[in-house]
Amino acid sequence: MEKILIIGALGQDGTILSSILPQDGYKIYGVCKENSDKLKIDYHNKKFGTEFHVVDLTNSEKVNTLLSKIKPNIIINFAGVSNVFNPWSDINYLYLQNCQIPLNILEYIKKYDKDIYFFQSSSSLIYGRSETPHINHLSNFAPLYPYGITKLFSHNLVNEYRKTFDIKASCGVFFNHESEHRGENFLSKKVAKFVSEILKGEKKKIKLGNLTSKRDISHAKDFMDGVKFIIENKLNDDYIFSSCKLTSIYDFVKLFFETYNLKLENFLEEDPSLIRKYEPCVYGDNTKLQLEGWRSKNNLEFLVKDMVDFEFNKKIF
Repeated sequence: MEKILIIGALGQDGTILSSILPQDGYKIYGVCKENSDKLKIDYHNKKFGTEFHVVDLTNSEKVNTLLSKIKPNIIINFAGVSNVFNPWSDINYLYLQNCQIPLNILEYIKKYDKDIYFFQSSSSLIYGRSETPHINHLSNFAPLYPYGITKLFSHNLVNEYRKTFDIKASCGVFFNHESEHRGENFLSKKVAKFVSEILKGEKKKIKLGNLTSKRDISHAKDFMDGVKFIIENKLNDDYIFSSCKLTSIYDFVKLFFETYNLKLENFLEEDPSLIRKYEPCVYGDNTKLQLEGWRSKNNLEFLVKDMVDFEFNKKIF
């Protein structure tokens, strides 16, 4: 049985990946903060057998102690700090979380155990200012916001350690991916909760910002199937995770309502304060990952129903 350490295990991606890993094949470990949601921790422990450790991963000595204790075969870093509405807030914390943590992990692997396989979640925002909307693995980097800049730092760091020190590692460049486990501050979660409340009989309006922008949107379950495929095959390369197309935010939001025979216009209230200064408009080409054997399975209609039904039925979290 392989030991797998998931950094960001309580988040959307960590939760989904934990749910699809065979428990007879992996022992899952997670890292959490002291103030982490106890209900989520208990759920992961009971559902997936996850063993959690409270560790400050920005501290290299504490990283070394943890990894020496667990001795993982695989490390997955889903952690990443971002602020949707104020991307320039708390730059120092952003750097520590998005850059220092993967650096500490790579240094441990380089010094102590090169048999460890490392997967780093990267972001489409490393291409966010690209003048060419179609992004593939040969596209030039053009990072957007400090989040994109710090994610590009870690992306390049993984590549350099892989080439220079022969470390087994992969970066997954994630475009927008949603699910019922999305964080509370994301648009899809806000809309899914709103629609579920309407279905329960509440009369209200939803305030949204710019709906004219476009995104490359996928179901997070497809992406986590891809991560599982990569770690099982120990693919030593970088891959783009995407839908290969742009979807307008208006059409995406409208789909939430139409799926339940509701009209968006009856509930929408525009809020200029929710509009960001710059909206990226790029989509990814996942051909390279498809050539390895991965395929997406879930369309946006399935995603929307997953999210609203989850909210309506009031599951654990």
